[in-house]
Amino acid sequence: MINIYIITGFLGAGKTTFLNHFLKHHAASKNLVIENEFGKANIDTRLITEKIDEIVELTNGCICCSLDNELIDVLAKVIKKDNKPNHIFIETTGIADTGNIISLLKSEDLKPYFDYKGSICLIDAENIIERLKETFETGRQIAVSDVIIINKLNSITITNLEKIKEQIKDINPFANQFDSFDGSIKFTLMENYLNDNEFKIPSHLKTTRQQNAHKINSVYFETHNSFDFGELTYALHVNFLLYPHQLFRLKGFVNTNINKQRYLIQSTGKHISITPVENKERNMKSELIFIGLQLKTETIQRILRPAIVEKENT
Repeated sequence: MINIYIITGFLGAGKTTFLNHFLKHHAASKNLVIENEFGKANIDTRLITEKIDEIVELTNGCICCSLDNELIDVLAKVIKKDNKPNHIFIETTGIADTGNIISLLKSEDLKPYFDYKGSICLIDAENIIERLKETFETGRQIAVSDVIIINKLNSITITNLEKIKEQIKDINPFANQFDSFDGSIKFTLMENYLNDNEFKIPSHLKTTRQQNAHKINSVYFETHNSFDFGELTYALHVNFLLYPHQLFRLKGFVNTNINKQRYLIQSTGKHISITPVENKERNMKSELIFIGLQLKTETIQRILRPAIVEKENT
C-alpha cells in the first residue's frame, strides 16, 4: 500500500513550504509529488527544494474537476511501477474543492493500492478571517480536512490566534490543529493523529451553536431509536449527491435494525463510508454531525426522520 496525502489550502497559505518540510521528514523514503497548478505554468515545482524521487505536474486546470482523468492516469501508472514510491504527496491548487479529490482516493478501485492518510490544510493566520468571508473554497477546504495548520503565526497576536482557533473549531470540530511559523510542525505527532482511527463526538457540538460570518455551520443529530439500514444509506447517498455544495461532511455512529449492528458513518465530498463497529455499551444512542453551508436542524431532521425505526411497545 502506498501512503497518499493531500496538501491543500487557499492561495498563499504556505503549502509548498510545508511540503518541503514534510519531504525532509521523509527523506529516507521514496517519494512522489503531484503538483497541480491552475495556470499553464507550474511555478511551485521550482520552489520544492527537498529531495524527491519523482514529480508530476498537472497544469491548466484543477484536479478536483477538469483534471480528474489525468490524476487517475497518473495513479494508474504508479500502480504498474516495479519500484513503487512509499509516499505520494498531492499539492492542490489554492482554489481546489478538496472533497472531490478525497472521494476519488477513497473509491473502491483505488483502495487496494493506496492508503489515504488524510488531507492537511494550511491557512494564512493573517488573512484567514477575511478569506472565510470572501471565498467559498477556503471554508470547504477546512471543513473536509483532517489536520489544520495555522501558519505564519508571526503576523498575528495571541488574542487573534485564539479567535482563529475557535473559528476553525466551528467549521471543523473533527480536525486536529497545529500552530506553525513557517510550515514546520511535529510531523510524527501529526502522523500519529492521522493513523488513529478512534472517533468521539466532540462534546461542545451537543449544544446549539450560533452561525458565524463565514456561513459554515454544524448540525448535531441524536436519537435513541435505531435506523433502517437501507433507508438511511439511501437517504444519505441521495442528499450528498444532490447537494454537494451545501453538505460538506458527515461523521458519527448509528444503531441499525440489522442484528442491532452499530456503524461508523463518514463522508467527504460525495463519498460515504459505512463501517461496522463493536457496540461496547447497550442502549448507546445514534449521533451524527453534519457540516455544511447554512445547514438547518429542521432540514437534517427531515432527511433522517423517514429512516428511523419506531421503538416497539413492550
